[in-house]
Amino acid sequence: MDKARSQIEPAMELRGPRLLLRTPRPQDYEDVRRMLSDSTTMRYLRYMAKSPGGWSLEEVAERHAIWEKIQLKGEGAYFSVFQNLPTATFVGQCSFNTIDKTHRKARFGIILHHPFWRNGFGLECHDICFRFGFETLGLHRIDAETSEDNRAMCRLYEAVGIRQECLHREDCFDDGRFHNSAVFALLEQEWPAVKARMRALLEPKIRLTASRNGSSTAPP
Repeated sequence: MDKARSQIEPAMELRGPRLLLRTPRPQDYEDVRRMLSDSTTMRYLRYMAKSPGGWSLEEVAERHAIWEKIQLKGEGAYFSVFQNLPTATFVGQCSFNTIDKTHRKARFGIILHHPFWRNGFGLECHDICFRFGFETLGLHRIDAETSEDNRAMCRLYEAVGIRQECLHREDCFDDGRFHNSAVFALLEQEWPAVKARMRALLEPKIRLTASRNGSSTAPP
């Protein structure tokens, strides 16, 4: 089965009610650098923040060059995330870091810049990407790993019915101590029910954004 590779292009674009997800471009690098260097945004990923100096543009470019090679092989899909306004505003990045075509599975990852937290953008990114994964790529399983300390992410998965499968004990050393990581997973037969829960939670957020912007927006 090579369905996954046939659907992954060097440059891709996915859309939701409020967000545009597209393949990263060099003009994104300064926004990405600021995000990855921000201590609040990287609260649960401090080991990635390169403190105290933060990321350089060269390091961001190297990171994206690696992603580009993986995507060209059909083994990953990487997106910069923008809020759909008259002028697109950078919100963060998300990805399928590993796509296993043989076993039809992938791992999802997401980082949103902290000024855009608590707007439902993380949930919308999950909805867009999981829809792409299950309905376009034909994946059977999508999983995600997050710090057990990241209660907001854990509560999101619990709220929509994505199950925690295991806890990796003290597998990450960060900020002077070891932390546990929680692994959540969703199977294709569970996706319709989870999708419905995601949409139910998203609709009030979408209506609020539409009222603020003076526009009408509905889920695709």
